Amino acid sequence: MPISAEAWFVYAAAQGQERSKAVPVRENHQLDDLAPDELLLAPLIGSWEANMGHILDRDPVDVCAAHGWKRRVFGNGGVARVIDRGREVTSVDVGQAVLMNGMETDPWGYPKRIMGFDSELPGFLTTRLKLKPQHVTPLPADTKHSLARWAAFNVRYLTAWSNWRVALGTLRLLLDEADFPRLNVWGWGGGTALAETQLAALLGHRAVAMASTPERLQLIKSCGVEPMDRSRFPDLQFDERRYKTDKDYAAAYTESERTFLQLVNEHTDGEGVQVFVDMIGTPVFRATLKALGRQGVVTTAGWKAGMVLKYLRAIEGIGRHQFIHTHFARASEIAEAILFAEEHDWLPVVDEKIYSFDEIPELAERYAAGDFRMFPCYRVNDE
Repeated sequence: MPISAEAWFVYAAAQGQERSKAVPVRENHQLDDLAPDELLLAPLIGSWEANMGHILDRDPVDVCAAHGWKRRVFGNGGVARVIDRGREVTSVDVGQAVLMNGMETDPWGYPKRIMGFDSELPGFLTTRLKLKPQHVTPLPADTKHSLARWAAFNVRYLTAWSNWRVALGTLRLLLDEADFPRLNVWGWGGGTALAETQLAALLGHRAVAMASTPERLQLIKSCGVEPMDRSRFPDLQFDERRYKTDKDYAAAYTESERTFLQLVNEHTDGEGVQVFVDMIGTPVFRATLKALGRQGVVTTAGWKAGMVLKYLRAIEGIGRHQFIHTHFARASEIAEAILFAEEHDWLPVVDEKIYSFDEIPELAERYAAGDFRMFPCYRVNDE
């Protein structure tokens, strides 16, 4: 029999309204009968992710229109409970709590499209969800951590794990542990940057993360990472056109950049940053490059304020600077990241308020306005 559910949908823009933001729409829907190779899941707690903002903003694209979808359930990640399984499924048990890793991959397990965004796989914001076993990973049965923390871990921390492995591996091809045992690792750009600098700190490196509110700075400190207040260099937002034409802007930017680089010099004993986790992009990229030491790595898994970057290849080549770009995590990395997190308490501290299923529009608005600490979560079904 078909399975009844309720979900939050995003619709494609109507003709003539392509630039308008989408509004989440709550509707009933039906899932097809459970196939022999499928799981039936009850989503429990989800984490609000950047892609959820992108799909509502229709930026950089209207995902529904681009794929010819009238509507789709959105939402990228969280924790669900297995409530039924097809007769062919043996790898996951009914009753297990599982983490989402819904993605379409290439032959080597690297993600190409993500559930609830640009993939055919359905999103998480539904009271019932069907996926195949390869799209979930069981959590430790006796986990020490709350399901809310695991939900927030899902996308940002898995992204950070994969990104760090490539960035560190690249750096170690340039400078091994005998050359430079304790690296300077800096990050800006939100939850994924914090996750990655926190991981670096747990592994014994000197980690710094930047933020501009007291709440986020305190959160960074509680994760064992040194907080750096961005208000100390408030005009570090580079705009090449304005820099060339507006003397006041250029002077303010130059002063902020000077202050920032002086702080980098002081906090790295003049060595510069070896791994800079830059999840922001265009406005800060010039300063990121200047903060790198020789044999440095700039690493990213996303963008918050600009996708197009500009640099001089010859200069970066002489400095042996490397540029890393990753997207979510390789399928084979997920289980090992979960085991590390369980053992080392490498999980986020979630925001105090967990939004109800009824409050999704409010959460969407507050996220868009930046009115949250770092890891906002919502509840779909009771645990």
